[in-house]
Amino acid sequence: MTGMGLGMSLVQSQALQLRQSIECSLSQNLAVVQKQMIALALYQKREDELVALYKKALARGDVRLYDKHGLKFEIALVLQKEIPPEILEDCGPAFSHVLFSGFEALFLGTKRALSRGSWLLFAAKDYKNVPEKFLEYWAVHERGEQITLGNHNLATKLEFNIAAKEKTLRNYVKWLEENEPDHLANVFAYQMHLALPDDDDFKELLETSQQSDEIQRLRELIEQTNWPYLILQKLSLYDKMNEKIDKSIKQIAKSVQLALEKYSGLEVITEIEKDLIAKFKEISSLRKYFCAIRHTPTWEYTRKIMENEMAERRSRIGLVYGGSPQKQGEFIDLLKKLGLETHSLPKKNIFSDNLTEAFDYALSH
Repeated sequence: MTGMGLGMSLVQSQALQLRQSIECSLSQNLAVVQKQMIALALYQKREDELVALYKKALARGDVRLYDKHGLKFEIALVLQKEIPPEILEDCGPAFSHVLFSGFEALFLGTKRALSRGSWLLFAAKDYKNVPEKFLEYWAVHERGEQITLGNHNLATKLEFNIAAKEKTLRNYVKWLEENEPDHLANVFAYQMHLALPDDDDFKELLETSQQSDEIQRLRELIEQTNWPYLILQKLSLYDKMNEKIDKSIKQIAKSVQLALEKYSGLEVITEIEKDLIAKFKEISSLRKYFCAIRHTPTWEYTRKIMENEMAERRSRIGLVYGGSPQKQGEFIDLLKKLGLETHSLPKKNIFSDNLTEAFDYALSH
């Protein structure tokens, strides 16, 4: 990114050895056995998109070298609009992708294939006007995921510890709370005492990687430092707030069951919708602490109850409307009116199978 002003820690990349390994890994991935073809075809599609994105960043001088705290790696700075929508939704504004041999994954195991692969690291440089310094922490996080073979929690520990070393952690956490509350909340869904890969795995990683010295330094950064005290304070706060949310989500499940018992027709769906919106609004002040991972199982259980009951009612009431084309037409009109013409339970808005979407829909109505 010309004129980005990240100082000595991010400088324009020199000729990349990675460029050659890209084509090599792509050709290897095409030669996998038949039983892996479907999964690899989906992975290949994403890979093709990200290789093209990396090359675009490289062509305009936006592949940069991070060289601080004993870490040295390259990352592509891209525009948010250039990131495939499904990747942005699944992974957020910073993510990584590994180019590895399908044959190695099949015969030697996924971990070994990942450790021998070439990693592409990306960050959206224009995402929500992210400050330049914080963009570096995203880069560190992605490098951490690479070294820990995809462990998001340990990579987050590294990210926060680097921010603490540079005495910007408080400002960084404040920015996350204001701009990426879901990201921060989900960090606290995991236990924080997780370790790096076991000794055998880690020795193999060191033996097969070309950056073994850096990996060892990174291991020390993660293992020999504690979670910053500020983060532990936040953990306690988020845990307490999510206990309150958990109680409310369970109350929502009970409320749904009561409504199904009270109303016998398909119209119960409108009553449940009103009740769900009201219940979610009662905990609107807790939205910024909301950890979807923690509460999704309860929501999935609640939706399943609604879905099964509505499917049974739809089938039973459909028999009542059976017979004449006129009656069948009336039944179809009823289903359309209630949003049930294609599913026994709507899959969007307040009934979305994505709890975060359901919560946010309620707060917007």
